[in-house]
Amino acid sequence: MPSTLLVLLIFVASLHVEGSDAGCLTQARFHDNVTLRGHVFQAVFVLDLREGLNCLREVKTPWHAANQSTHAYAAFYDQFYAFRRICVDPPASPQTQAATFDHGVFGSSRGGGESRQGGDVDLVGSLRDMVRAMDPTRPVSVLDWYMPTTSLFNKLRDAHVNFQNGVTKVAEILQFVFFLRDDSSGKAVVISAKSSHLPSEKVIPNGHGKLQIATESGTLKAMDGMEPMLWFEKNILDNPAFPLPYKSMGARANALLKLGHRGFAWLGATLGDVSKLEPSVKVIYVNGAEATWSWSWLLTTKDFDECPFADGLCYMELLTRRLKLPSSLHRAAFKAADELQDETEVSRRLSSKQALAEMSTLTQNKDDVFPVFPGEDLFTTLDTHDEKKQHGQGINLPSNATSTRRWLLDPESSPSGATYGYFDFQKDEDGKPFAIMKLTQFFLTPSESLDFDFMEGFVDFWAELVRKSAKRGVNRLLVDVVGNPGGFVSLAFLFVRALFPHEEFQHVCNEYDRPIGSLYEAFTRIDRTPFLQFLNDTVAISRRAKELREDATELEELRSVMSRLTEAGMTLDILDDAQLDLLTANVDAIDSISTLDEETLLKVLQNLNEVVRSFGNPFAEELQAYSASAKPVDPYEAPVFRSRGGFAGVKFTAKYRAVDCASVFSARLIAALEGVENPFGEILILTDGLCGSSCDTATRTSYLLSKKLESDGLEGGPKINFITYGGLGGSAEESKKTLSATSYPGGNVESNAMEMVYNPVLVTALFGYLAAEWAGIGSIKHQIREFRQLVPEYPFYNTKLPKYSQSEIYQNPLGEQALPAEYYFFPTDIYLPEWYANVYGMPSQWDDAELTQMHQDAARAFGISSGQEQQPAVQAYDNHTPRTVAVQDATAGVLGQAMTAGTGSGIPQWAVSLAAAAGLMLVAGCSVLWFRKRGRQAASSGDDSDR
Repeated sequence: MPSTLLVLLIFVASLHVEGSDAGCLTQARFHDNVTLRGHVFQAVFVLDLREGLNCLREVKTPWHAANQSTHAYAAFYDQFYAFRRICVDPPASPQTQAATFDHGVFGSSRGGGESRQGGDVDLVGSLRDMVRAMDPTRPVSVLDWYMPTTSLFNKLRDAHVNFQNGVTKVAEILQFVFFLRDDSSGKAVVISAKSSHLPSEKVIPNGHGKLQIATESGTLKAMDGMEPMLWFEKNILDNPAFPLPYKSMGARANALLKLGHRGFAWLGATLGDVSKLEPSVKVIYVNGAEATWSWSWLLTTKDFDECPFADGLCYMELLTRRLKLPSSLHRAAFKAADELQDETEVSRRLSSKQALAEMSTLTQNKDDVFPVFPGEDLFTTLDTHDEKKQHGQGINLPSNATSTRRWLLDPESSPSGATYGYFDFQKDEDGKPFAIMKLTQFFLTPSESLDFDFMEGFVDFWAELVRKSAKRGVNRLLVDVVGNPGGFVSLAFLFVRALFPHEEFQHVCNEYDRPIGSLYEAFTRIDRTPFLQFLNDTVAISRRAKELREDATELEELRSVMSRLTEAGMTLDILDDAQLDLLTANVDAIDSISTLDEETLLKVLQNLNEVVRSFGNPFAEELQAYSASAKPVDPYEAPVFRSRGGFAGVKFTAKYRAVDCASVFSARLIAALEGVENPFGEILILTDGLCGSSCDTATRTSYLLSKKLESDGLEGGPKINFITYGGLGGSAEESKKTLSATSYPGGNVESNAMEMVYNPVLVTALFGYLAAEWAGIGSIKHQIREFRQLVPEYPFYNTKLPKYSQSEIYQNPLGEQALPAEYYFFPTDIYLPEWYANVYGMPSQWDDAELTQMHQDAARAFGISSGQEQQPAVQAYDNHTPRTVAVQDATAGVLGQAMTAGTGSGIPQWAVSLAAAAGLMLVAGCSVLWFRKRGRQAASSGDDSDR
């Protein structure tokens, strides 16, 4: 249980609710305990709809706090969010797909069920409109800015981005958990969802799916006069108040039903504006019974020792009082701003104490890359309770049900029973064997996985699956990624390499790019030429040394700047030990200024310049990008302009391949996969549409490579199709219009923007400014001040900078003129008309009988055509052609770069031996290579000679 306030909100219909003199928490609404999902909450207020909104309306934030937070978010996402322009109007983005492919764009009539109006989100513009609409003379209710802002972020349908990605203090104080309550029992509504076919009937792939929703009281017939799923679609799936971050409507439906299996409840911190919901719904069952379900909320108070027991007025006042204070990190930034204050405007903008829209840009956060979201432990408690109730303390399966599973990290070796997945073998209803690879997710925390090496582990896991499949004569593989939320991108690309072991680097590795904002443009305008010329001008150095020795004003200015920059850097904790030592040496040089000579000054300047030079381009500090020929590049050096969301001339970096993929082409992994030939001619990828992020990268990349081989008329690669269950139901044709196999491809999420983005930028600015001060070059100081003023401010309430999608990822087979994958709707190939419940998550959550049945149902789809147009005549796929010269040259290029890795170039160690790959293949003399037929059009190959 979190130690802060926990709130459960019932949604309310009215937008205009009169205040209640802070009396919304009345004694009549107080209860000793309330049960939710089997967990007992003590000392709670249970409120009806109208009272809930009244309470929220009374929780006020100072105008300047709401103003600054919203403004800071707008500036942050304007600079860094990869989709900041395309999200405004996705279908207005010009795009051409390679031959064979014709996927709809999100927000279009073929975009997965979302309307154009629903798909258009002017994130940055809308945030700035909110700022302008705030009345500076009045405090702002969280109901009027926090929740509408959350709705705006939810409307993006991007699982990598939401308003709470930065962990806001508002969310920590106002932890809402919304739930739909059955009025007759007082409990959260729990449902089951299954197809209406008879138990004796088989689930037929591409058949008709009739969804049947039931509770413990019976099967639902209607909700407010509508079919149940239509009611859910209208009130929840279409409503951006709810955090359902899936662009495909069918995937949203599966996510909602998945939640309903445990009880309809949401963390209120993730919810938006719920004021347009009806307060209750009339439910009619097939058996004629009726019920009323109401949106309800609950407030636990036992952790608020500051207030007398059950004193609702005190609780409400306490909430508002706490929201007057900024986060500790924002306070540190403001303190640093004060330290930088002086009349020369080194940081005038940072030090203003007027509207907080002019507060600090400097701050630091050393939080873990994967923080626990406020309130997450609540749901962990509830979910754990549910799992124990449903499945017992462990898997508890018959030994013959699990004895043949080969785990990718045995759950018994994990303190929490976690695993990356397993493989096993089953026979279909005709007695033909097939292999199953279930992948739960691509990331486990260190506490879950201990010292398990997931890359080496997967290679061994795959090699064993290949060996056992060959021994059994199995050539069909069912890859189960139901509910897989993604994780390590390197593991995703290793999966692709395993399926396509002879595909080359430029075909396996997808392209990425990053947006270029005004902050980077200001960085490029800092002209270091005068400083570099100064370093080589002995006369100028001698003159500056004399000036510092003899001019007390110049010396005092230098001493002041030195002191303030050092204090600010230490306050923000952005300096490492070597940088602090350098600053100490600078202080010593100032203390001995009377004997300062040309040699000493030159040494000081060279040391400062070395710090600045070591960062190079601080925006690419952690990028490690590669060209199509596997050579390290800085994509910022060759920017391009694209049209996005109706905006022409949107600036991006050149496209590049990411180090996450390059790492799977190391000599070590090439050697490890040598001779491990994919035996599976047919692969079905089973999903619920919630396979996202790097799960999408793994499966979608493999799928499109397979389709590209087919379209090129080449034989030998595996035939891959997606099969996806559930969704909104209906015929296969109807279901495929709204049900995608995967979700939120993204393009690398930056979870630690402070460490990876702000720190390199700010340290570069700090030492650059200090070097210019020592050299007496005013033009550089002016340019650095302009640059720093564009660094987005730290939001007032945030305890860390927000996470965001920092890159766009492209699927190479779609062609050079295609949009990023995030904004395409990829309909599933095969529809499985059933809804499953206990088949996702970790082993303790599985129902083994249901899991086996799902795999049996999906196996009926082996041999079914994906429904694509007839392919060209198949040509032979040469299995004995040596690796192309282009790849040999590419590996040699990486080797040449890697030989300089010890000089601070930042090239990863795996690259040192990459060039040996071609030699290993030739020496081995036994590699079986798939030769890609050349002569493709550039538009369809995804190759770009400029990279």
